[in-house]
Amino acid sequence: MSKLKRKHMKYFKQQVQKFQRVFGLHRYQIFFGWQKNDCDYLACCITQQAGAVATMYLARNWQGTRPTKKELRRTAFHETMELFLSNMDRLCNARFLQPEEIEEDRHRIIRTLEKVFLEQFK
Repeated sequence: MSKLKRKHMKYFKQQVQKFQRVFGLHRYQIFFGWQKNDCDYLACCITQQAGAVATMYLARNWQGTRPTKKELRRTAFHETMELFLSNMDRLCNARFLQPEEIEEDRHRIIRTLEKVFLEQFK
């Protein structure tokens, strides 16, 4: 088991903020904290769509995974993608939904991916 320190949280936060900029998630205010209990995951993202607020929790203890920069970066990317797709997740779980809401969010995702990936492959 690896116990994470402030330096790990600092790097995780820097990476999340970088991916937030890359994927244009500027409308969200992101908070960071430590997961309070031992858990089976490395990190998690809790999102409140109405207020455009997200909290990224980093597990204090990692089981079976060393907290290298590569793993922290991958974890930050994963949690940022959870945030990126959180509205689509909300729509998929909505009890009442208009078909155009899904189409609108699908195009939001596509436009963002166009901006990110087409810049990479000029």
